[in-house]
This record gives sequence, C-alpha cells and structure tokens, in this order.
Amino acid sequence: MDLALSPADENFHVEVRRFLDEKLTRDLREAGNRTGGVLTDPPATAQWHKASVV
Repeated sequence: MDLALSPADENFHVEVRRFLDEKLTRDLREAGNRTGGVLTDPPATAQWHKASVV
C-alpha cells in the first residue's frame, strides 16, 4: 500500500495548514481544548463559523 500523497493531495494539505494557521487563533484553540465534544462555547463557535466561511 502506497501512503504517499499525490501532488494534488500535498497541495491540499498545504492549503489546509495555511488556513488553520491563519484562522484558528489561540483563543479558538483554547476554547476547543476546554471541551470534550464537538461543541464549544457559543461565542467561539460563532467566531469559527465566521472565520471558516470562504
């Protein structure tokens, strides 16, 4: 099994990392760390939703 990324997959990986580096702020990371589930406090959720709209 070849687990190497294709050039397209590698480009997508770079794009996602760049997006997260830019949009996933320290405050949002901390809000995520304070929860054990998929939902966090409403202000942080709203901020992430707003940041992730392209």
